[in-house]
Amino acid sequence: MRHSLQVLSDRGLLHTPLTTWPVMWVDTQGLVQSSGLTSTYGDALLMQSLAYVQFEESQQAKLGFRVEVEFNGASDPLLFRSFASLPREKGEIGKHIEWTGEWATIGISPSYAFDAQDDKEYRLDGSYAAITLGNWVFGAGAIERWWGPGWHTSLILSSNARPVPGFWFNRKQALAPESRWLSWIGPWTFTAFGGQLESSRHIPEAKLLGARFAFMPISRLEIGLSRTAQWGGEGRPESLSNLFDLMLGTEDNVYTEEGRKDEPGNQLGGIDFRYGFPLGQASLGIYAQTVGEDEAGGFPSKRFNLLGLDMATQLASSEQRLYLEYADTVVGSLFEGRLYNVAYEHGLYRTGYRYRGRNLAATWDSDARVLTLGAINFFSSGSDLALALSRAELNQDGRSRAAVPDEHAKHYLIPSTSQDLWILDLAYRFVFLNGRTTLWGQWMNDKLQTVGGEMSEFAVGASWQYRF
Repeated sequence: MRHSLQVLSDRGLLHTPLTTWPVMWVDTQGLVQSSGLTSTYGDALLMQSLAYVQFEESQQAKLGFRVEVEFNGASDPLLFRSFASLPREKGEIGKHIEWTGEWATIGISPSYAFDAQDDKEYRLDGSYAAITLGNWVFGAGAIERWWGPGWHTSLILSSNARPVPGFWFNRKQALAPESRWLSWIGPWTFTAFGGQLESSRHIPEAKLLGARFAFMPISRLEIGLSRTAQWGGEGRPESLSNLFDLMLGTEDNVYTEEGRKDEPGNQLGGIDFRYGFPLGQASLGIYAQTVGEDEAGGFPSKRFNLLGLDMATQLASSEQRLYLEYADTVVGSLFEGRLYNVAYEHGLYRTGYRYRGRNLAATWDSDARVLTLGAINFFSSGSDLALALSRAELNQDGRSRAAVPDEHAKHYLIPSTSQDLWILDLAYRFVFLNGRTTLWGQWMNDKLQTVGGEMSEFAVGASWQYRF
């Protein structure tokens, strides 16, 4: 779906932000259908993408009930996760029941995880309830989010960790402002959430807050502004005044007479962009993301960065998505000096920017430098083959600053030593017994040493999904 929507956007036929997931169905319906595109357009890649989006709309965006069951099994947990939705555990069985009405939607997703890494076998990940009020949606539940243009990782919020349960609201349709003074913003969307982190961390019951504003000032150019924060928790203030201090950025990086930081929370702020354009019958996109641990002059400071290039092509009767992505989670640059043990770490929230043992953003965690070459081939039969090769320098200074609860240390997938690895990801999806089947594998050229113990250099798995 993301590939097809991006093709339509890069060809200038879909005008809605696509780097904030989940994307609202309403933004993919009337805008695409009113584009005036017909089968005589002569662009096979674009036509196939449009046909796929319209087919998925007919299956998933209609009113009424939908039911899906899923079975997953693996030799070992999947250590490094990308945008693709692959299981995190050795074994999972789940069911999703969803009802969609004119102004409300409810989804229940009970599941059971075998040998769960965080000892939570029974889960409701993916469950939610939401209502529409005007052009806004208000909801509660535990849904996965991906903020940013990266295909393999995001530096501020990704689906690497399990979804954090909480409340949210977001704009329903990304319309441009009607005011002539603000019309330059173009189609825009906004989302904000507040979630509850787990109790087994250095500051138990801390909250995770986040907001993102994305807009398209010109066709094919998308800009995103993101901010997240860990706030409150056991022993920390949770007053409205303290929350306002957090939102306004006041008292950050201030020390008391005792020498202890008195800042209201642990914040991250980021800016990203993606610009796509046609290149003959193909389309090309360039993107970047920078995230800062601190703020200076209203902009992120102590930054770490991501750069990428992606292309959509069509060969024979298949479509392809290629991408080259570089992520560096060491703070600083060649000109500023590199600072280790800063990204995703904090002096007060010492468990760091993590949830149930996994980083909430970059799957590589902190102090990593990774170059990834990825390719996905979408066959005309509906199956697809994905391949990604990464050269990763993990935990470059060889230290882990995170404070990990002793009773849950075995679940933390944080590299504990400096390691240089080659990582190969392979996934093949196809239809089997009228269900969606995925076979996947991940190979590393050496075992990975983590805070939770040694991880095997090879893992394989399979999943099967069936929609009633």
